[in-house]
Amino acid sequence: MQTFNGWYYSWAPSVTYAAAKNSLFLDVLRVGVYPLIGILYAAYFSYAVVSPISAEAGVLAAGVVAASLIGLVYIAPVAYVSLRLVRRRTKFLTLAKAHLLPAYGWVAASALMIGFAYVSGSALLMGLGTASLTLSMLSVGSFLGALALTSAQFPVVNLHAKAFAVRRMARPLH
Repeated sequence: MQTFNGWYYSWAPSVTYAAAKNSLFLDVLRVGVYPLIGILYAAYFSYAVVSPISAEAGVLAAGVVAASLIGLVYIAPVAYVSLRLVRRRTKFLTLAKAHLLPAYGWVAASALMIGFAYVSGSALLMGLGTASLTLSMLSVGSFLGALALTSAQFPVVNLHAKAFAVRRMARPLH
């Protein structure tokens, strides 16, 4: 939590100051924060469900839910647009479910590290494991979101391609 607070307070006051001076920026900031409020509610409810069993497991569940949803909502659209821009230039970069295997391995290794830290009582290893789990869940959430956006895009492209082909065929040849 200390790491998060240090990171947050390194940039939040300057953003707040800028938003107070510019009403358009304040409106954009509000719209951008609304999904975060929903994500925090989802994390709270996951904590509320799991914490009666174990408070530590509840905190871990809330962190996993929050990190994966933040990756899905905020990072996935940026990753999708970046992927589309790079694919226009290279044509060899693709996104497939198989690309998620290293990310799943990272999640599993992070969970094992947290389990080992819990058994051994190592605070340093616990901090590294939870930071690693948070980053891995951010990556999995963003990967899954970008994959979903990619697969949702193909039917639209196919419809446009078919419409274009029909229009070309309907044109009289001179």
